This record gives sequence, structure tokens and C-alpha cells, in this order.
Amino acid sequence: MNEHIESTPFTADELYSEIGMFMADRLSKNLLRNGLISKEQYQQIAELNKESFPIISVDLLPNSLDITDLQR
Repeated sequence: MNEHIESTPFTADELYSEIGMFMADRLSKNLLRNGLISKEQYQQIAELNKESFPIISVDLLPNSLDITDLQR
């Protein structure tokens, strides 16, 4: 089967939400990397961020985030 998937442009709200999720994730990873939050806290924050930012790519995010490269 040859299926064609049509792309649709982001709306401004969708773009801001994607950026917000990216920034929140980056901040929480930095907090974890610097020992300011625990692995469990990071995972809780990641779950809250998924709920708080209605991003288009949420279905692409893993259920549990691999943070082995962030741990000391």
C-alpha cells in the first residue's frame, strides 16, 4: 500500500507548547545533572510536563525516560 501522509503546519499555540516542553525538559535535566533533584523527582516532573504541555509529539515520548547519561 502506498499511503500518503500529509503534513500540516504548526499553529502558534502548538509551537509555543512545543518550545515550553523543550525548555521545561532541559531545565529539569540540568537540575538532575547538578544533583538538585533526584531521579524520582525528575521522572515526576517529566510526567507533569507531559500533562502540562499539549504537544504534538507527545506520542513519540517514552513512558519512562532514560536518564542514565545524566546520573553521576
